[in-house]
Amino acid sequence: MFAIAAIAVGAQNKKQIIWNNVQNGYSNAGDYVKITNVAMFDDRTEVSFSLYFNGERHEISLSKDMSLYADNNEKKAYKAKSATVIGFDKPYKMTSDTLNFAVTFEPVPIDTKMLMVVEKKWGLVVTNIHNADFIPEGITNTYWRNNATGDWLIGIAKKHLIFDSKIWDIESRTAEKGGYTIKTTDGKTVKIGKLKKGVRTFAIDGRKPVVCSPIVTKSLPDYPQKDNREDFVDNDFADGDSVTIVGWLKDMPQHEWNAGRKFKIRFDNIFTSEQETFYTKVDSLGRFTLKFPLVYTTTVDMDWHTDSHSTVVEPGKTYFFLKDFMNNQILFMGDDVRLQNEDAGYKIFHFLPKNLHCGSFESSENGAMAYKHQIDSLIASDLANFQKYAEQHPNISQRYINYYTRKMKAEQGNLLMLFITRMSMLPQEYVDFVTNELWNRKYAICSIYDTFIHSFLQYQNDKCNNRPAMLKSLKEKGVTFTDEENKIIDEYPEVFKNIVDKIYAAKTDEEYRKWMNFYESSKEIAVVDSLLKKYDEQISLMCYKNTFALIDSVCGSDKIFRDICRTQHLYSNAFFSKQTSLNPWLQEYVDKEIELPSAKRFLMEQHKKYLALEQNEVNLPVFKSADNVANMTDGEKILRKIIEPYKGKIILLDVWGTWCGPCKAALSHSKEEFEAFKDYDIVYLYLANNSPEKAWKNVINEYNVTGDNVAHYNLPADQQSAVENFLNISSFPSYRIIDTKGNIIDLKVNARDFEATKRILDKLKK
Repeated sequence: MFAIAAIAVGAQNKKQIIWNNVQNGYSNAGDYVKITNVAMFDDRTEVSFSLYFNGERHEISLSKDMSLYADNNEKKAYKAKSATVIGFDKPYKMTSDTLNFAVTFEPVPIDTKMLMVVEKKWGLVVTNIHNADFIPEGITNTYWRNNATGDWLIGIAKKHLIFDSKIWDIESRTAEKGGYTIKTTDGKTVKIGKLKKGVRTFAIDGRKPVVCSPIVTKSLPDYPQKDNREDFVDNDFADGDSVTIVGWLKDMPQHEWNAGRKFKIRFDNIFTSEQETFYTKVDSLGRFTLKFPLVYTTTVDMDWHTDSHSTVVEPGKTYFFLKDFMNNQILFMGDDVRLQNEDAGYKIFHFLPKNLHCGSFESSENGAMAYKHQIDSLIASDLANFQKYAEQHPNISQRYINYYTRKMKAEQGNLLMLFITRMSMLPQEYVDFVTNELWNRKYAICSIYDTFIHSFLQYQNDKCNNRPAMLKSLKEKGVTFTDEENKIIDEYPEVFKNIVDKIYAAKTDEEYRKWMNFYESSKEIAVVDSLLKKYDEQISLMCYKNTFALIDSVCGSDKIFRDICRTQHLYSNAFFSKQTSLNPWLQEYVDKEIELPSAKRFLMEQHKKYLALEQNEVNLPVFKSADNVANMTDGEKILRKIIEPYKGKIILLDVWGTWCGPCKAALSHSKEEFEAFKDYDIVYLYLANNSPEKAWKNVINEYNVTGDNVAHYNLPADQQSAVENFLNISSFPSYRIIDTKGNIIDLKVNARDFEATKRILDKLKK
């Protein structure tokens, strides 16, 4: 829109230059602010902006203290004169996620090749703004691709060269009639030809000269030929494979350095559906090498603290990764990095409607099917758009097409299984579609797929392992119950459903707590829970057998996928939920039935870890006895009695449970918390909700949540519930601060927000 307007007005001028394929360099606003068009005239320069904020509508203001700088000359500023849409120094409320506007500046030289925008009031900086046809005249800070293969061949910095997936130190650089000879300290020589029609020749270390074009876009342009290879490295989840990433975070701005000097890799572990992180420190220039274990081709996030880039990596491979901050470029170099470069260049952003979530559909068969049809429609539309995109880029590789398609299928599966939070039983058509169309290990290369596996298995486990129904199965095996117990077992399904429906339907915290209290005080619930605990070992064994049989049926002949699913189920139910070592039956099952070596090793490592925890340090003084509150029923009185020994100290209270993933994730950072608050006279008091004794102690030992000022209580269920009711606990983990006089303050405190908690603690010290 702005480009058309600029051309129409500019037609009256003698000179006009339009950049309509603008490339943005580094921006301290990330991808939220982009320059989309530049029009240069004799009397003005017009720059078009696009702002993007997903979610909350933002109020923004544009300062007139905005300038352009041309061709890296920071001594001459071209001032802003006017702006469209939002105006200067006037608050503007965005009405949609995207806002387009234009700013008119004093005229820059008509032959300008590169611009920088600086807005001083709000600190906005966008550097190295240029058109896509920009050809650098020199070679410093340039990158060049092999015109025949399309791959990135070489990069040239002030003091370094990048080629052969390594960074080389430059010893000397000599100019020769428009060309150059560069020698490295390792004795390598690179001869660079004169710039002719936008290309140069590069002869690296005596090799045949290669014709190259400069890379001036954010990533590699389209490759010159099609690659019809279809699949990815499939090592059958072998043990011992790894990936190496050699890289350079080049020219990081100071605030990026201040955020931390680490390069991290994050991806979801297929056996646990939890995120794994591997990191390495970068040197003073931002260079690094990171090698990490990988059992299968996987999508990873490469993270440098303030930003990240997602791509797929394959076991056994080495990649050279460049993030050039000033040019805002991401490039990959290596023997087989086409897919990674395409992934950086062909970013397709698909956004589901904000009002689309399973909670917006009724908890019924009709609601589930309506949700499925909408998800299916959105995925189909996205894939159709991608197909059109692929037709516009005919040389896009088949591997990238397959990767994108699988990513969409993985997302479809994950979204569909979200509905299990609304319904205990999904329509059979719904489950059949998921099983037949989405249950396939080829989608495991996508990071979200492990979550889908977990949700699918959990749903199937709950469906075939109705634990109260297991009590009836025990009757068939000879276990006897009283008449009252039999009556309660028969009535339990309807009682449970009615209460849970009320909890899900609650619209306020008060209503939610009311029905949670009703649940916790229900005689039927209490009797069934008591019987389930009494016969836990027998019931667990039946559940495992049922679920393993179901896994065998849905995985068919794919033994590797079968073992992946078995392992994830074992981890979720034996280790994550119970935090204990394997019982003898499960040990024997793993030994005899799990054939995948990497899966068997993983499970046995987990077993040995918890076995060691159970055999050591179980009598630490941090484990407090509840004898001093025996027979007490009032929640406030129970809590007052517990904190009595700590009078005069600040108490940081943490209410958590061994079954709660976020609780355990928070506990894993306890030492950081203790260090952050070391200057305060604090007692850390932990109250565990619904946590078996062995698991309770194992978690505390595993994360070393210990110290002279640490106390852990695992109260009987009724007393814990009474304390939580007094404190209005409705989510886990929940934190409270108790001051030196015993007052409970700031009910919204989050102990893991160290700075906010410090501000509260500082007030208490005064």
